[in-house]
Order: sequence, then structure tokens, then C-alpha cells
Amino acid sequence: MFLRFILKVTITFFILTLSGCFSYDKPNPPTAQVGVLDLRNWNFDLYGNVPLNGDWKIEWNQFVTTQNENSNFTKIPGNWTNHTGVRLDSKK
Repeated sequence: MFLRFILKVTITFFILTLSGCFSYDKPNPPTAQVGVLDLRNWNFDLYGNVPLNGDWKIEWNQFVTTQNENSNFTKIPGNWTNHTGVRLDSKK
């Protein structure tokens, strides 16, 4: 009877220990590089949504429909700054 109890405890211990060895690791999501976020190899069904982190062009208080070579890239998430590092403010 005692041997049967020890056997059950031992088997349970090994099952719980081995189940922790096979954990599911979600890959790091891609980040935007120079305004481009490459999601070709990302499986949304398996890994879910992707945060929009990375380098993005910001045109403060402007709606831009064409490429502007004077645009500045800024890290998202983070404070939006201009090319000199001055924080952009919503107040004019």
C-alpha cells in the first residue's frame, strides 16, 4: 500500500516536471525598420496581433499623401521628436 502511494507520487512528479520542459515559446514579433513592417512570415492565427513598434515617419500636425524626403523617423513607442531631438508638442 505504501509502495503504491510512493509510485503514484513519483509518477505525478515526473509528469509535472516533464510537462514544464515542453513549453510553447511565442516568437518575438517583427518591428518596423525605416517605416516598413514585414509581416510575410507572421502567422496571425497562431501568434496573434503584432504591436506597431519600430521606426516610423512622423509628420506632426500634417496629413501627408506623398513621400517627403524631409520626414523624420522616430521610435515607437516613445516620445515623438523632430530631427534635432526636440519633443513635438500638440500645442502650437
